[in-house]
Amino acid sequence: MKSLLFRSLVILSLVGLTACSSTTKQASTPISKSSARQDRLLIADVEAVQIGYATQWVRDLNVIPGAEITSAVVLGDKLITIEAPTNLVTATSMKDGSVIWNRKIKDVVLFQPALWKNTLLVNSETRLYKLDANTGAIRDIVDLQTIATTGPLVVDEYAIFCDATGVVFALDLKANFVNWAYKLTEGISAQPVQTGFSIVAVDNKGVYAKISGRSGTVIWRNHTYGANNSTPGVDRLSIYIASMDQTLYCLDLLTGEDKWKLPFGVSLTASPKPIGLTVYQPVEGKGLYAIDSISGKVKWTLAERALPLCGDDDQILIASANKLKLIDVKSGLVNQEADTATLRMAIPVDNGSSVMLISPRGQIIKINKRS
Repeated sequence: MKSLLFRSLVILSLVGLTACSSTTKQASTPISKSSARQDRLLIADVEAVQIGYATQWVRDLNVIPGAEITSAVVLGDKLITIEAPTNLVTATSMKDGSVIWNRKIKDVVLFQPALWKNTLLVNSETRLYKLDANTGAIRDIVDLQTIATTGPLVVDEYAIFCDATGVVFALDLKANFVNWAYKLTEGISAQPVQTGFSIVAVDNKGVYAKISGRSGTVIWRNHTYGANNSTPGVDRLSIYIASMDQTLYCLDLLTGEDKWKLPFGVSLTASPKPIGLTVYQPVEGKGLYAIDSISGKVKWTLAERALPLCGDDDQILIASANKLKLIDVKSGLVNQEADTATLRMAIPVDNGSSVMLISPRGQIIKINKRS
């Protein structure tokens, strides 16, 4: 099962993030330069070209006043977005930007969804909604019997959640019962990360564990010295945990042993992002740090609020205040940059071959890397 990290969601806190019966909303039409709508495009065609991309399509979901998009993820051939406080779930075609379906869920806060076979899994704190991925029809509603604090991760036939007491549990999606559960020490607010058939969860006291998603067996467990509220980063060899104890931890993926620790002098609240042989850590008040993932030594810093999106060992694409920038990995210098309007989210797809740009009010632009 591919991890959701394969098509990861990057939430741009740097631009001011807020961290059932069906309803059919009239399908919106793609924006064009001749559109009567006067909203500024998230990125102009000429700006996309500056960073080596070209616009494939533009879509406006026409989010109603007082609402905004709070969650978005690419699942298969669809972009799934959630609006709050309306709890309107929308499936948009990745191919052409057409709206496939809408579904309003009468519940409280909805978490980031996941895909199981042909079923879209969307949960609130107390219920799991199983939607037909092609039509949005609700197939089933399952009471979770606890207060969930994360969206699901899917391993085989299980949806794995975390709750407010620190319990990680696996719901059997065929039988709708809890197959296994494991308790850390305190509540869990950070979305866990999936690596193969296992997950790594960190609780609000800094205790972390790698757990088999199939059996609930604990593979390893340890702790930091502060709370954690950000999703760990993962690559082929390591797990990266950014802690409120002001330290970035690099752990061996197989054993959980420390490879290195890097202190920053301030609490770390953003998720680390490994790309190639570098891990990137946004640090509040200091900027973006590029760190050698093998040695743990800082390569360079960018003294602005910025979040890494995708790239390789030569250059990476980052989002900063109203800009997308291509950064040279060795030097940290800007190779190219493009102006943007205010972004809420950016989702790199297939290691950056495409990037989904999303505004708070529902403008979506898909840009593709030029050959």
